[in-house]
Amino acid sequence: MLRAMLRAMLADRFTLVVHRETKEIPIYEMTVAKNGPKFKPAEATALADIRQKHPNAVAAVALGGAIVAPGANPGQQMLFGVTMPALGTFLSTLVGRPIHDKTGLTGNYDITYQLEPTLPPQEGAGTTVPQDDLSSQIFSIVPEQLGLKLTPAKGMVESLVIDHVERPSEN
Repeated sequence: MLRAMLRAMLADRFTLVVHRETKEIPIYEMTVAKNGPKFKPAEATALADIRQKHPNAVAAVALGGAIVAPGANPGQQMLFGVTMPALGTFLSTLVGRPIHDKTGLTGNYDITYQLEPTLPPQEGAGTTVPQDDLSSQIFSIVPEQLGLKLTPAKGMVESLVIDHVERPSEN
């Protein structure tokens, strides 16, 4: 109901007209690597249960409600109760294109991965901003630490197309 109200408000205030279309674009297909996945089925999926062992755990909307907590080591991240489609959606934001789950794995999983810490820029060095740690390391983390594989492919993806929009009307 809230989404319908938001659509009506945007259409009224901005004269917004949109439609959805499906087109073929570059994607990644996420499959299980040769030696199988390197994670286990979820022990718990309730935030209260996970917080007993990991007090800093929080629910992550980007992971379909899965729970995220920092690990014991610097750069270590822990995901609790994540599904493969939700993991694909999370990873797609990091690799810059959609990821379709082709693993065949169902259920919820607990996943831990380790980022390699980067050194802070040295004084007097250039002012370039280093690439996000996870984005730059994702293509080694997925096969080596998760036991999954990302393969470039083409796939059908639905997108929202804006047909018309104007400056908002006065209040």
